[in-house]
Amino acid sequence: FFFQAEDGIRDAQESRGLGDVYKRQTQSTWDHIEMQAAHQVSISELVYLIGQLSFRAGRIIREVQSSNKLDVKEKGVNDPYTVADLKIQTIFVKTLKKHIPELRIVGEEDEEYEGDDVGTIVDSIKPFSESKFIAFPGKEEVQLPLDEILLWLDPLDGTLDFLKGDLDVVTTLVAISRNKQPSFGLVTRHFSKSAAGEYAFQQRMVYGGLPHTELYYLCLLYTSDAADDLLCVDLGGRRIIKKKK
Repeated sequence: FFFQAEDGIRDAQESRGLGDVYKRQTQSTWDHIEMQAAHQVSISELVYLIGQLSFRAGRIIREVQSSNKLDVKEKGVNDPYTVADLKIQTIFVKTLKKHIPELRIVGEEDEEYEGDDVGTIVDSIKPFSESKFIAFPGKEEVQLPLDEILLWLDPLDGTLDFLKGDLDVVTTLVAISRNKQPSFGLVTRHFSKSAAGEYAFQQRMVYGGLPHTELYYLCLLYTSDAADDLLCVDLGGRRIIKKKK
């Protein structure tokens, strides 16, 4: 579930998301990574940082979609990317490297976004040291050795659907492999779709993985669905979190 992207789902086309990125790059990526990390990172810190970045990604997607300045380019046949893809990935990489310098990252895109606002956004992400966030309440914290893990990022999965205006299947995908095996995943949906076919900007993340197999949900308290089910967290202030039963 966590490691298969949804590009082309509506047209029955072969996926080009994180699942295929992992299969395509695993051997060559690991063969060429020379950095040997000596430290650990907790799942809570990863979820805390990735949560902020994923919700920021949704705002970038909405801004680009509203501006109609998508700057579409092609990586291959029916394999487009937009300025939103590049901007989100650049901000993810720069922020995670700022807070966890030894974290190794493989992104879907090969280019870097060079906009003037990148630094401001990176600096706006709150450090884990200032939080009390716990990814798995009531359970033992999971520590991951940085020399054993690799983070895989698809900044905007469902680009073909995004270009067609089918926003409810647009997601941001993050997967963590440990010793070359899938270990943990985080999927953030940015838009919902009503029965009448209207889209609303309502973000929600689902995450989970080994060793705790329950699925947990995060959403921002200012989204309308937060008041309905309280499966939510404000990553900058008050925190409400529940696992899905």
